[in-house]
Amino acid sequence: LFVIQELNPEGGFTALDIIRGEGLFVFDQAISQQGVRGALMGLRVFSFLGGWMHTGVSIDLGLMPEDSDVLPLKREFNEKEEREMNEYAIRTWRERVLAE
Repeated sequence: LFVIQELNPEGGFTALDIIRGEGLFVFDQAISQQGVRGALMGLRVFSFLGGWMHTGVSIDLGLMPEDSDVLPLKREFNEKEEREMNEYAIRTWRERVLAE
């Protein structure tokens, strides 16, 4: 899960990985041009040319409040924990979409 922190309209954004506690620069022109800081997103990322790319599938989980203090877990998940987090993100997204 990532929170978009800074946008670079020419090609990407900086996001905080709220599980590991790392800041990553993610190459993505479309998301960076949308101008939405504070978006909470589910992304599957992989390293690419000194930055990061995502698989092309992003799950928008809403906005973090401006005054929110996001505290990363600062840990690595094992396979079971990662699967559970992925299922949680997808379930949350579905519930949000169905509520609209």
